[in-house]
Amino acid sequence: MLVDLGARHPHRSAETLELIARARRQTRLEAFEILAPPNPEFRELIRAIRVPTLLVIGGPQAVVSREVAGELQRLNDRVQVAQIVEAGHGLHLDQPERFIAVVERFLRRVMARP
Repeated sequence: MLVDLGARHPHRSAETLELIARARRQTRLEAFEILAPPNPEFRELIRAIRVPTLLVIGGPQAVVSREVAGELQRLNDRVQVAQIVEAGHGLHLDQPERFIAVVERFLRRVMARP
């Protein structure tokens, strides 16, 4: 598993890869049942958000596509989307500096509001 992870994510540290591998070994398959239809109605959940919310998505292979992110923004104007195209599912691991910059920029805007 570590060899496969290392090949897929050569920029991640050995320590990070070991943590991911250990987490995968400890995860029960039943945990993924939430992903099987019928899925929760996320549109209603998004409409109910009452605070500024940041959704950071990765590139073309991301779990949440740019199209879905746009739909979420249309459902609730409190949802802001930032995309880090060079990152995959592990945004904070793939592009940590850019991820931090995106989150800090969002927090500065939120904190500056009256």
